[in-house]
Amino acid sequence: MGDLAATDSYPPAGSAELAPQTKAGRTATVAPSKKDMLIKELACHATLIIAGWSDASSGPLIPYIQRHFGIGYTTVSLLFVGQMVGFLVGAFSNGHLTARYGIGKVITIGSIVQALGYVFLVPAWAFPTFPIFYAVVG
Repeated sequence: MGDLAATDSYPPAGSAELAPQTKAGRTATVAPSKKDMLIKELACHATLIIAGWSDASSGPLIPYIQRHFGIGYTTVSLLFVGQMVGFLVGAFSNGHLTARYGIGKVITIGSIVQALGYVFLVPAWAFPTFPIFYAVVG
């Protein structure tokens, strides 16, 4: 294997977002600072920790959800089906939305939608709303 650092450049070729134009019309390459990259890396880790925490918290709550709503194990499993539907919709729409609106807007809108999904889970309305809001959170 060759030395990748010697042949690759940042940003990738054709990246208009990170390559502003100079007065002469040439593309100037602007590499992010190490501090910016560290902040972005930590934000990514924090996001994934919260997502994992959210997914893992449903399992231990199953007995309490069953008791509160008076439902069986099969019915409560619809929560996981709803979340899976949300993951699939997000996975298949992410590329299209990012290409159309940009990664920053997609992340911001996704965070707001996910927070709203959690807000609507708090009042513990009728059970049929739970799989719907789990899909929104997913």
